[in-house]
Amino acid sequence: MIRFSLLLSFIVIIISGSLAQKVDSRLYSAADIPDSLKINAHSVKKFEKIVFQVTGPGKASYKVHQIITVLNTGGNNELFFIEYTDKFVSLADAEINLYDASGRLSRQAKKKDLGSESSGEGLVEDGKVFYLKVPSVVFPVTVEYKYELKFDGILNYPDYQVLKPNQSVMESSFEVLVPNSLG
Repeated sequence: MIRFSLLLSFIVIIISGSLAQKVDSRLYSAADIPDSLKINAHSVKKFEKIVFQVTGPGKASYKVHQIITVLNTGGNNELFFIEYTDKFVSLADAEINLYDASGRLSRQAKKKDLGSESSGEGLVEDGKVFYLKVPSVVFPVTVEYKYELKFDGILNYPDYQVLKPNQSVMESSFEVLVPNSLG
């Protein structure tokens, strides 16, 4: 019986590992960006996957994974992480990675490394803003954002912005998962 349990656990681990989404390591290098995507662009969104999952009445999670190459100083706004939270939305986790032009990891930050300040008034008195300026003086540079927001009260679903001015996009997706039981 113990052997069967161990074997079953091992199979589950193998299947889980193979189903986990693998991100192509070439996405971290600036070399593979087609010249056509660099025209009038300050940044290139190389990969983006956003999943908004409603887990119950008024409850949801919002998971973001982005890889953006900043081509020049005009794209510096992409090197600034900022998320607003309040009593209905919390930052569950965050990871920010910076890669040089060849795709080598040069800096890492986690949620504990983010700055935070209280914000809000009126309806959002207990708001908080989390932020981090990712330092870079050499371009191109690639930044990777992975973070999750938890919702405890939903007035509306998050919007989806495919691209920003002077930005090219290689791959972007937004998925909304809602249980059938919620209609």
